[in-house]
Amino acid sequence: MANNGLTATPLGQQGGFNWLFLVDLIVCAILALFFIFYFNRTVSTIISYAIRAWTWHKYRAYIDITSFQLSPLGGRLFFKSIRYHGHNQTVFVHDGNITWRYWLRQVQEPLIMQKVSQRYDSFDVDQTSSDGSQEKARPRSKSVGRAEAADANRQRELPCRIFVKVKGVEAFLYNQSPVYDNIIANLQNTARTKDPDVPSAEIPVMDSTKEKSAEADGLDRQETPSSVDESLLAETVSRTTTRTTTHESAIPAFLRLFPIQVECKKAAAAVGNEFTQSILTAKLENASGRIDADEAGALDLYKLMFNFDFHDINVAL
Repeated sequence: MANNGLTATPLGQQGGFNWLFLVDLIVCAILALFFIFYFNRTVSTIISYAIRAWTWHKYRAYIDITSFQLSPLGGRLFFKSIRYHGHNQTVFVHDGNITWRYWLRQVQEPLIMQKVSQRYDSFDVDQTSSDGSQEKARPRSKSVGRAEAADANRQRELPCRIFVKVKGVEAFLYNQSPVYDNIIANLQNTARTKDPDVPSAEIPVMDSTKEKSAEADGLDRQETPSSVDESLLAETVSRTTTRTTTHESAIPAFLRLFPIQVECKKAAAAVGNEFTQSILTAKLENASGRIDADEAGALDLYKLMFNFDFHDINVAL
């Protein structure tokens, strides 16, 4: 009677312990331990060297990242022991994470974008009627202002797209040489480009005969009030639209990332160096707030606004 059962056969030519299986098991264990405990450190070291090769040669800034981990599904980047060392300050962050909340449909817009949108909406102009006559611009009603205020309040209640949470922040601020060097460079460039020998613009003077003929011609062809209002209205609309469009196009694209919500736990800072008469130190337990971008003066495109609430802060001089 034939035996249909399974027959035990060794993997090797001879029976006994399989050394190849042991080697495979050891390699798998080493790779598993590497990916669990050392993969993030290895990748962060490579990225740190790549960033440092560019920042050190261009800005003389030293950046070191001990470890970081990326979670694509949660939109979160974990990091640990980030150190920045420059000519003017040194910043160290023990650990934290950055969350990009891509799943939120409605988030806050930066203040600079809100004001540009309100500038578009606040200018209410009637369109041309079917018979070709141009109506006057209606005065702005109070309901529009209340609607804009309500929209601004609603924007403040919305969450931010980017949320940063850090713990254990140390900052040493000992110099501000780039700001001083930039001011000196701008003053020197202005002094070089300024030419005091440029003659003042001559004011054209109209001849008396031409002035009289122009007045007579103007009496013969007086413009109607409707045509004057139409031309003024068209000019106002054109100037407002052009100014707003130009300002919006000049705004950097990265400002759309703002506002950024920040939460910090246990931070300390020291301001001063060996040449200052005193050193200012400050520490706090908790801090929370937002970093936003707003409109600046005529010489700047934007300004950054830091709105933070500090808890249990101690300052010493």
